[in-house]
Amino acid sequence: MQKLSYIFVFIIFVFGCDYNNTSSGDDFKKSYKKQISSGDIDENEVQYFDDSSRIYSNFKYGISFQEKRGWEIDYGVGQYTIYRAIQPDSAYTFSINVIEVNLDSDDDFLNIHEVVDEVGLDAYKAQFENMIAKKANVQILNSFTKKIYFRNFPAMTTIINYNVREEDYEIGFTNIMYQLTRNNYTITCSLALPTFFYDENKESLDNIFNGIQLLNIN
Repeated sequence: MQKLSYIFVFIIFVFGCDYNNTSSGDDFKKSYKKQISSGDIDENEVQYFDDSSRIYSNFKYGISFQEKRGWEIDYGVGQYTIYRAIQPDSAYTFSINVIEVNLDSDDDFLNIHEVVDEVGLDAYKAQFENMIAKKANVQILNSFTKKIYFRNFPAMTTIINYNVREEDYEIGFTNIMYQLTRNNYTITCSLALPTFFYDENKESLDNIFNGIQLLNIN
């Protein structure tokens, strides 16, 4: 697989983008939902939700999340969304999206820091902005992205502010994203919410990402 295929993975991951419209499906495996519906995997064997602790665990992708705020939980509507927690009254949405890449036996999957080094930080950020503007039909106000480590894995954090218009109203939204790779998986965790709620409760809302744990991959 060429480096371009690796890099392309990182620009199609949020909001359930359909890569079949823009890239060869040979580079990517079927989404998690399609693997379940086709019988390739048994969801009862690879994921579990504990009602008492409200911990969702996905053993295929090696990730878990504990929902502590009583939000509604489902698997989202996006093709690549494996988990979603929402608070409809406040328009809060937390989601986990995963894309799998087909690898040849001699391929080493680039970690996200290496990919950003290849494409450049500005280009990486621009892809996020363009994707959100196109998919959500919104006006981007500003964005910020940087390299970090999350649970000892190379990761990127990106914050994008944009305006959403509905009837006669215009509301500012903030989307905070953490992205990393493990094996041939690209994992993106995202929190989207009205900016005025985020500004009032930034520390508490940032702590939502502390509910993410990385597990051993089966």
